[in-house]
Amino acid sequence: MAFALTGARVFDGDAIHAGMAVVIDGPRIVDIITIDKIAGSMARRNLDGGLLAPGFIDVQVNGGGGALLNDDPTAECVRRIAESHRKFGTTGMLPTVITDRPEVLTRAIAAVKAARAEHVPGIMGIHIEGPFLDPARRGAHEARYIREMTEEDVAQIAGADCGIIMLTLAPNRVPAALVKALAEKGVIVSLGHSEASGADATKALGAGARAFTHVYNAMSQMSGREPGMVGTALADLESFCGFIADGYHVHDTALRVAFATKPLSRIMLVTDAMPTAAGGPDHFELQGRSVKRVGGKL
Repeated sequence: MAFALTGARVFDGDAIHAGMAVVIDGPRIVDIITIDKIAGSMARRNLDGGLLAPGFIDVQVNGGGGALLNDDPTAECVRRIAESHRKFGTTGMLPTVITDRPEVLTRAIAAVKAARAEHVPGIMGIHIEGPFLDPARRGAHEARYIREMTEEDVAQIAGADCGIIMLTLAPNRVPAALVKALAEKGVIVSLGHSEASGADATKALGAGARAFTHVYNAMSQMSGREPGMVGTALADLESFCGFIADGYHVHDTALRVAFATKPLSRIMLVTDAMPTAAGGPDHFELQGRSVKRVGGKL
């Protein structure tokens, strides 16, 4: 049964409108119309003010509300992360597991699969960030867990059966043949945490990679004679680029360069959130390391 949401300003993705209603039929938004065009027989729900906007979709969420998927790879942890971020407008996400022991990856996949089976709202799949990374650009990833990819890894990840599967890997550490095998099996291969050359990244794109993970951060930079990962990401008009646009990870000018270069439909803003986000505490433990939030930064 269709109904209309009224009483709030409406953001349609391009502009904010007053005096409009959003018509919903089942699971879909079917129209945005003026109040006077609502059918007399249609039910109405008055939101009594505020701004009605599409929910955020975040493809890189390690944790939130005090929970961290690596630390507690269970369906309950996935639920806690989703609930904490939902309060801030995120209605869809990929819970993210970073480089860790093989058993942590196995449990994280099972946790996301179980959460989806339990119909936890907003869980679209999983983002596996590592462990097939370049130690030279490991960032916060623990070096002792970084390793080479095997065909057995391809089979496990491609067969995860937990919705959308995104995998961040280093194109100079994973053979193009394995990138191709993953892409052909439906895995969204994202390139990141790598000192790869532009040629390495281009080869991976040709093999089926479709995205870049937190562009500018933890990747080879662009120079006049070598585009590196950054230059390749910005020059390729088909691939998706994630950015941590928090004012710390990427300079505003660098973001403007990206927005002027990439089609906006290929830009993804991500939080890369940790347990401190979405109402979490100011500190947590990450694989035996103490992490603190100071001045808005970890």
